[in-house]
Amino acid sequence: MIDNGSALNVFPVSTLKQMNVDFNRIRPSKTAVRAFDGSRREVNGEIDLVIE
Repeated sequence: MIDNGSALNVFPVSTLKQMNVDFNRIRPSKTAVRAFDGSRREVNGEIDLVIE
């Protein structure tokens, strides 16, 4: 896959809760997300997570 900057990783809030992630780490986001049907979806924010 070529990264053209349009990729998006969706991560459920429930998973963040299970991982005990501090929600203060979530930054506001102005990203506009549209589903396959063209409807707009709200974004809770952005977070950087380290995967080990």
